Amino acid sequence: MTEKEIYQFDEESVKDIVRWALTAQLPEEAYLGSEHIADVRAYVKMSIRDINLHYPNPIYNTVIIGL
Repeated sequence: MTEKEIYQFDEESVKDIVRWALTAQLPEEAYLGSEHIADVRAYVKMSIRDINLHYPNPIYNTVIIGL
């Protein structure tokens, strides 16, 4: 399976994940694989900023997946 088969990067899907991230109740900190995120809200805020600045550049698909 390719990344495109698992994840959807069309504009509406990306808007949906951003809307979810803006309204989700998030923990203060989390582990993403081996990465420790000490401030989840700041991480999400920066991820949304990157998506808004660079979408639809496929290099930033990993940011979308990270949300």
